[in-house]
Amino acid sequence: MSGGCDNVVKTKPLYFIIFPVILVFIYFFQGEIPSIYFYIPLFLVIISFIYGGMLWLLIKYTQKIDKKNLIKGEKIHFNFSIHNEFFLIYPFIRVVFYEMDYIFGRQTKALEFALNPFSHKSFECEWECKYRGDYTVGIDYIEIKDFLGLFSFFYYIREPKEIKVYPRISMLNYFNLNTSYISESDSIVKSNKEDMSNISDIRKYVYGDTLRKIHWKATAKRNELMVKNYDNTAQIYVNLLLDLKENHFGEEKNMIIEDQVIECIVAVTHYCLRHWIPVKLVYYNEGIKSIEGKNALDFEIFYDFMRKAKFNQNINFSDVISTYLSNEMEKSNWILFTVNLEYDLYDQLYEMSCAGYNIILIYISPEDLVTINKDEEEKIIEGLKDIGVKVIKVNIRDDIKQVLGCSL
Repeated sequence: MSGGCDNVVKTKPLYFIIFPVILVFIYFFQGEIPSIYFYIPLFLVIISFIYGGMLWLLIKYTQKIDKKNLIKGEKIHFNFSIHNEFFLIYPFIRVVFYEMDYIFGRQTKALEFALNPFSHKSFECEWECKYRGDYTVGIDYIEIKDFLGLFSFFYYIREPKEIKVYPRISMLNYFNLNTSYISESDSIVKSNKEDMSNISDIRKYVYGDTLRKIHWKATAKRNELMVKNYDNTAQIYVNLLLDLKENHFGEEKNMIIEDQVIECIVAVTHYCLRHWIPVKLVYYNEGIKSIEGKNALDFEIFYDFMRKAKFNQNINFSDVISTYLSNEMEKSNWILFTVNLEYDLYDQLYEMSCAGYNIILIYISPEDLVTINKDEEEKIIEGLKDIGVKVIKVNIRDDIKQVLGCSL
């Protein structure tokens, strides 16, 4: 902060002291001279207020960002300028930015300065986008003070800058899916409903596919085994169930934990679609909702949803699974993503396991940030493994590619 700004700020308390003293003085000592002592400061206050209003009307600014779509961890470059195109002096300007708290890791701070006539000040900022989501960035408002520092005039920016921060994608080279479910379901559909004359798409060979489905021309062209999908085979998919229950660890901790959950499901979704394994993402948001895709071209739909997904539901994950299960009969791969490891969830998965469902539970543990009951966590995990549920525990600071890409 410049020395001129310091003087403006110090004037306000000084006037709070001077005016009561003047009022007491003219009360006991009446006459022209005491009145002059009163009217001169009062006149200065009025002039100062008018001056501050003129500064507010005449303020000019420019601001720009280098990109609007980013991946979490990337940096955004922001430039702005405050212009004084007239002969008046701006004794105090304070620029306040959007998202000055934890969104950018407290990287943004308000700026204070003075501005001389016919001059401008330019600033360049670099902020790291630490969390996924949609954000308003740039200048929130500009505070201007009169030359006495008694009044504040706020200039609010009507057209803020918007950015979209997408979650990171961990490129898995391997993920242990039970392909026997895909193969088994495929043969059932083929024998009953499949139209062998109509090819819906071509995908890479997956262990368990019949040799009769190999597309020999595509295999020779790409130098790898390619398989034909016929009409109705696209009904086969992997169920991905996402727990969007709201947690109460604290706003900033919630964002860190939720981002780890989202990046886990992004990694698995990307792997499946890239390998032509159709997926169905299921979540609860005032009712059961789902998103379906069957190849890499559909990934953007999932990716866009993951950017803005909100963990704001108050329904238990076990109830979400139960509700969806009542209408879903396909015993394909079920992959569940949750932060909430509870006995109700164990009971639900026990019933599913006994009914023959193939289940992978990806549990994102918040233990790096909050205190949890370790003994209870270990008991539930061991119990799930005993009933045939594959459990992958991912900590907040874990490398997702390393943890999810290993063999179960």
